[in-house]
Amino acid sequence: LLEALNAQVAVMEKKLDELGEADAPTQLLRTANGVGPRLAEAVVCSLDDPKRFRSAAEVSSYAGLTPRLIESGTMSRVGRITRRGPSLLRGMLIEVAWIVWRKNAWAKSFVARVSRGMKSRKKIAIVALARRLLVKLWAMLRTNTPWRELGPPPTQAVT
Repeated sequence: LLEALNAQVAVMEKKLDELGEADAPTQLLRTANGVGPRLAEAVVCSLDDPKRFRSAAEVSSYAGLTPRLIESGTMSRVGRITRRGPSLLRGMLIEVAWIVWRKNAWAKSFVARVSRGMKSRKKIAIVALARRLLVKLWAMLRTNTPWRELGPPPTQAVT
């Protein structure tokens, strides 16, 4: 039974690879370092028409990667992510964020900045990186431009 299922999975993966090779938006997203064929396909399928979102906040909210705002009277605080929208996309983005964090210098500096050097905040920083990655992929689709590696942040000159 397991061999039969593995054979079916191999056939499906081959078909998905063929479809992905023929799809220009999927190939565009694959230019990003760490983004594989399945995430590119999931982003293209989930976002459909990238121009339907007006801002990065709308895209990240659609995927459920924005923090929940909890307000009552004078108290206002930010909670966990909302987890609304396609859970497959959100899960894949978080898994790929771990890979992107290992492969890209900009991602390492972003995670270090968000986690503030605390080990307990690393998962929070990875979710923030997943949101940032989604926004970058959405911008690539919207403007139809390939990935370009970000350089180190500019240093402030002391005058």
